[in-house]
Amino acid sequence: KAREQGINIKVHKSFFKASGKAVVEAKDAGLLKLIEDKDKGVIIGISAAGNEIADLINEAAVIIASGITVEKLKNIMHIHPSYSEMIIETIK
Repeated sequence: KAREQGINIKVHKSFFKASGKAVVEAKDAGLLKLIEDKDKGVIIGISAAGNEIADLINEAAVIIASGITVEKLKNIMHIHPSYSEMIIETIK
């Protein structure tokens, strides 16, 4: 939909199998996509499928609402292992 609105986007993707926590908990079937407005450098959307996505969606909602840039987001520490660290790994 963003492309239809003329927004220049970049889709960042990662799979749950790259998350140590997901692997240890045997919940590694899933995908996380973060959609970035490349011109503004901010996350404007999320798509997720898999276990434990509620926390990912909650964090993404805060990221989107706050308008934090992808560059600043890369420097925010996340606990390891956790599902939420997938957000940082997805944009690296």
